[in-house]
Amino acid sequence: MRRSGVIPTRADGFKLPSLTGDIQIDYAGLSFVAPDKMRFRYKLDGFDKSWTDAGLRRQAFYTTRLPGNYRFHVIASNNNGVPPSSRL
Repeated sequence: MRRSGVIPTRADGFKLPSLTGDIQIDYAGLSFVAPDKMRFRYKLDGFDKSWTDAGLRRQAFYTTRLPGNYRFHVIASNNNGVPPSSRL
């Protein structure tokens, strides 16, 4: 996730300053067979009501967010279109 060019490294989360506007979350998935065919879905718990199909894109964008606690989830499908049994 980038905020003003800064890439946080804490796995247990972090706090954004109040009035933070646009948020861009970059993510990746591993495939040694066909990385260009990986597809992604994501969801921000506490904000999104359903999963967003990102297709081949490896970024999520949020422009409006209310104060609160959120958890970001990504599911990657392999080159056969089969999602793994666990979330990334």
